[in-house]
Amino acid sequence: MKLRTKTFENKQKKYCEDLEKWRKDKEHYQEHIKRAETKLCEYKNTILAFGKLATCNSISK
Repeated sequence: MKLRTKTFENKQKKYCEDLEKWRKDKEHYQEHIKRAETKLCEYKNTILAFGKLATCNSISK
């Protein structure tokens, strides 16, 4: 569980770095920005879900 969360956190970090770079040239990267923002939202929700799962699993044991 922890490894999967770390993987998503790493992906999230990369998208943040890419977004920063792309925003400097907004017009050229408009599609990339939209896709990256969507992915960041998905990763955030996934990380939150894993965190809740881990918490629930810890409590139930």
